[in-house]
Amino acid sequence: RREAASSRDELIVAHRIPITPGWVPLVDPATGAPKPTQVPFLDARRVEPTIVRPRPVGYVLLGTQETAAAREALKHRAVKTCDLPASAEVVGAEAFTVTARPAVDRRAINPEGGVTTRSSRESGGTQVPAGSIFIPVEQPLAGVVVASLDPDAAGGFVTTGLIPGDVETRLSLLRLPAGTTAPIACS
Repeated sequence: RREAASSRDELIVAHRIPITPGWVPLVDPATGAPKPTQVPFLDARRVEPTIVRPRPVGYVLLGTQETAAAREALKHRAVKTCDLPASAEVVGAEAFTVTARPAVDRRAINPEGGVTTRSSRESGGTQVPAGSIFIPVEQPLAGVVVASLDPDAAGGFVTTGLIPGDVETRLSLLRLPAGTTAPIACS
């Protein structure tokens, strides 16, 4: 966890698990004779990254009613967050607009599909209202932060609907790329 908190390595945001043929030693129920059967397996020993990006400084969940469920989920995961008591301007933040939202079963362990977004950086700064929270990536639960908050993460809060957003609406979430100044110093 200490290594995850201080790492500067790129982050794997999404991956693919290849299907590999394998054999299962089944038995014929009528005769009891061995009946090896070929079946497809998801081979988690050969995970292939599909989206890799530089480690961001963190994420900002805007202080809106629609982010309450995401805030609660972060709290239950013991993720370090920092409240913004006053509005602040963040320069260089990436904002996200939903471009497609296929139906996803929130109860699924690994929801497939996911939300498609386009990111944009506004010239100048982005005004972040008081009551928003900053979630730094530099913490022991860095992997949980990225898997939960990055819009491209298959089982993340955007895909599962904890951070809602209809098609062509802007999410109440910002990503602060490397080199961006955090809106508050977290201790």
